[in-house]
Amino acid sequence: MNKSASENALPAIDRVATMAHHAVDKAAVAAAPTAEWLSEQGDSLKATQKKLLTGATDYVTANPYTSIGVAVVAGFLLSRIFH
Repeated sequence: MNKSASENALPAIDRVATMAHHAVDKAAVAAAPTAEWLSEQGDSLKATQKKLLTGATDYVTANPYTSIGVAVVAGFLLSRIFH
């Protein structure tokens, strides 16, 4: 009795599926420490962002003309670089 092509392919498909499953499991295990570190550092990164934003806001509020001058010069330099 001859097997059809699909019946012959089933064992190979099962092997490939098993190998893919193992590869995904290994990748998940390898990525877990990084994901945990990012989760732990998230609050710290948000706090740092908030400090930088507050510092910049305070500087612009205290030095509006200097801030405008710096922005104009930076815009001019960027336009020269990217033009």
